[in-house]
Order: sequence, then structure tokens, then C-alpha cells
Amino acid sequence: MSTIVSRRTSALLRFHAPLVVNAAALAVRLYAASVWARFAAEKIRSGWLQSDQLAGILDLVAKGHLPTRLPGYDALLRMALDLGLTAAGSRLLPVIEMAIAVGLLAGTRVRLVALLAMFVNLNLLLSGIGAVALDGRLLILELALVGAGARAAHPSWRDAVAFARRVANGEGLHPTCPA
Repeated sequence: MSTIVSRRTSALLRFHAPLVVNAAALAVRLYAASVWARFAAEKIRSGWLQSDQLAGILDLVAKGHLPTRLPGYDALLRMALDLGLTAAGSRLLPVIEMAIAVGLLAGTRVRLVALLAMFVNLNLLLSGIGAVALDGRLLILELALVGAGARAAHPSWRDAVAFARRVANGEGLHPTCPA
């Protein structure tokens, strides 16, 4: 392969790859936000804000009916039951889930929102309540948002200013590829 072709290919990738990464990160954010919004809406619809729904679930885990994936996690959940933290948790969980959905849709502080979502997913998985098929997939997507996707999903002000200058100068929507 000639150096001219490889230089052009690398220039194309350097200038157009962020567009692809932005589109992929936006798709991941929208998908994850829709899942979190559905979780929150279902909990709100079924009365989690008015009653202690979490106590029944944690009681199943604490009694060993739902096996935990981490030894000793059932003791931690039993302690939460004994301290009466489940009523607050029942009210807080749908609010956190909706906050995650809104944060992902807004695209601000994507890494922080994705880390919070990962924390919630990880706790659901470790407690035995969550399903690896869904929560594991969300964990991987959220990990991608914490990594490179978060930067691409929310460009800096410098990128926005450069974009505005290009449009104002009539140069097009993205930088031109050097020859």
C-alpha cells in the first residue's frame, strides 16, 4: 500500500471516526435511558413510592430463596432489613432510576451517570435480584459510556465553537479531510 493511500485513509479515519463514535454513543445513551425509564415507571406504577416493596424482595434474598452471587451479600441485605432501610430504599430506587434515565437523555455528566447506573446494576446482580442477561448487558454499555463513549457523546465547548466557526465561514458541517 502506498503512503499516499495510507495517509488519506488515516486522515479519513481521524476526521470521520468521531462522527461514528458520537452516533454510537448517542444510540447507547438512548437505549440505556429507555431501559432505566421503563424500570422507574414500572416501580412508580406498582406503588414503590407509597409502600415498602423492597422489604419483600430483600426478605427473599435474606432467607436464601434468591441466592446471592457474592458470599456475605445476604448478610448485608439482612442488616438493611434489620435497620429498616427498605422503606427509604423503596422510595429512593425509582427516583434514582429516573434520574439515570434523565441524565443519559440530557447527555451531561455522562460518566458520572453511567457510574451511578453501574453501581445500581452491580448491586442488583450481586444481590441475586438482577438478571445477567439484562443487567450484564447494561453494565457493558455503561462501561462503554464511562470510557471513550462519554467523551464522544458530549463534545467540549471548544468543539462547539470550532463547529460554529466552520458553519459561519461556509466550510461545511465537519472539518475537511487533508489531501
